[in-house]
Amino acid sequence: MKKISTRGILALVLVWVWSFLGAVVASAQVSTAPAQISMPALDMRFTNPQCKAYGDKPKNSFCTRDDLPRNQANPEGPFQQVVSLIRDRQNVKITLGTMTFSHKEIAAELCKVIRRGVRVEVLIDSGAEAATAEQVRACGGELFSIGVAEAEDEPRGDLHHNKFLLVERRNDSVLVFATANFSNPGLTINHETWGFVTDKKESPLMRHHQCLIESLKRYTDNLRRFGRDMSNCGINYPRNSKMEALFVPADSPKLLKLIEDEMRRSSRVLMTSNRYSFARITKAFGSSKATDRRAVFDDDLYWGGLQPIEGYEREAVDARSVSGLERTGVSVRFTQTSFGAAQKMHNKFIVLDNMVIVGAGNYTGGGLLKNFENFYIIRDRDTIAAFASQFDYLWSISSSRRQMPATYWDPGVRP
Repeated sequence: MKKISTRGILALVLVWVWSFLGAVVASAQVSTAPAQISMPALDMRFTNPQCKAYGDKPKNSFCTRDDLPRNQANPEGPFQQVVSLIRDRQNVKITLGTMTFSHKEIAAELCKVIRRGVRVEVLIDSGAEAATAEQVRACGGELFSIGVAEAEDEPRGDLHHNKFLLVERRNDSVLVFATANFSNPGLTINHETWGFVTDKKESPLMRHHQCLIESLKRYTDNLRRFGRDMSNCGINYPRNSKMEALFVPADSPKLLKLIEDEMRRSSRVLMTSNRYSFARITKAFGSSKATDRRAVFDDDLYWGGLQPIEGYEREAVDARSVSGLERTGVSVRFTQTSFGAAQKMHNKFIVLDNMVIVGAGNYTGGGLLKNFENFYIIRDRDTIAAFASQFDYLWSISSSRRQMPATYWDPGVRP
């Protein structure tokens, strides 16, 4: 047998040690590498209407119906994006869920694709004006009115306040979620959020919405059955998912806990809402250690506290809730909008350190506990940054209490 010198033995030992350490490092690199995060293709569109100047009203805050055509024609705006999606030749089925549906041009586009063989469903609140939805049914679409019965022996939902468009195509699906109803102002001169998500049909997000639609269509007046139907869907999002849906009232406990926990631990809390009257949110907002705590509301919640209008008593309640929020140290501004043009600051989102919470629901008891509402939790950093920038924009065109005019005047009211 050939003898191996001491130097040779040392060289072999070094080779073995080097190989061992290399394997350990490689193993460590594999085990500590960040897991791939699941994020569907998401395109956010904020209406951010471009409007004429109206006296001392903040530019592009206050709009009238004279500003509708310009904003509807904007090729980057949500109206044009929704129309383009409806016209897509790959579409197989379209389901529209909204509280109110009054945009006749959207209805006309749906009728066109029905004649082409696309199945169309419309889900609206049973108390909403149904003329436009009936137009779609007359073309061959299906109409479902989601409402409550008069009897009070079972827990019942309040409003069908979901706002979405689910488009099933041959090879994938597109979900449009919004803070807006499918109305002329909602797609143009309102201050709204619209999101366009493209993902596989079998993804948890798309299957979750399919389950919601079928559960709503079966709903009569019993929330317990609705909750069971949603639970039986068996939708599980991956632990590393960057986007998931939560549906009120079925997911109310989870949503509320998430909002409260994240508000308390975040270094910033930025909130927008059309209406506001929920004490638990005020408490969580007020107890947050965040150094940046701000909120933007529609100016109805300012004027409602000064000169309540008959039929708008809820705005007076909301105004008191906003004052309570301010007493906790939260800075508040109001977006001046046109009552006469049915224009609103209608965004509803919360920007936190690690997520955005956005959806159809206002931060009220109805929006968080009683209504049928669709909310989304988005953990993508680019999207969080986009929402933070959008909040800062809304803040820049909104008014503090000191900046609000002494009396309300509205050039949007036609004589």
